[in-house]
Amino acid sequence: MIPADASYEETKALAEDVTATATQFLGIESMLVLFCLIGFIAAHAIGQETVFWVFIGEIVPNDHRAAGQALGSATHWVCAAGLSFLFPIAREHFEPGQPFGFLPS
Repeated sequence: MIPADASYEETKALAEDVTATATQFLGIESMLVLFCLIGFIAAHAIGQETVFWVFIGEIVPNDHRAAGQALGSATHWVCAAGLSFLFPIAREHFEPGQPFGFLPS
């Protein structure tokens, strides 16, 4: 934890220490996790996720739009919560990087 009154040098030293510890703990697998995370973000940047909120409002006919938007939004948030709940569990049971291979984006 970084103290509120920490100087730039103290914060930088702490960050370098954490990076060194993580590299020592994970080794080359830390790069795999980094590349998978970057790939995940890039896939969302060019995929449907960027227009999701507009899409759920436009896909449903006008007379059912409110219910359609509510269903689409609820489904999105339930799936996002489920993914957020399952990822730490998957991380404990698999090698670093493997959860990115089977959890949906």
